[in-house]
Amino acid sequence: MIGVRGVLGLAVAVCVVAGHVMLWRSETVPDPQKLRLTLLNAGIWAVVVLPALGVAAWARAHRGRDGGASPGDPSNEHERGR
Repeated sequence: MIGVRGVLGLAVAVCVVAGHVMLWRSETVPDPQKLRLTLLNAGIWAVVVLPALGVAAWARAHRGRDGGASPGDPSNEHERGR
């Protein structure tokens, strides 16, 4: 099942795609400007989204099997009582 983050991510993607479709269907904007705007937008999204996905993958790889903090981490609930 898709969580809240998945729904929000999907909504953002749909809005971005809809914006590009509306841009490219517009007759008031010249084609070279449409291409520049599309490439600029794609570059900005790549700069924002790719590092975020990399950090998420890194964090997932470094979490414990139970999805919590690593075993020696003092923020781990199980380690606090000691």
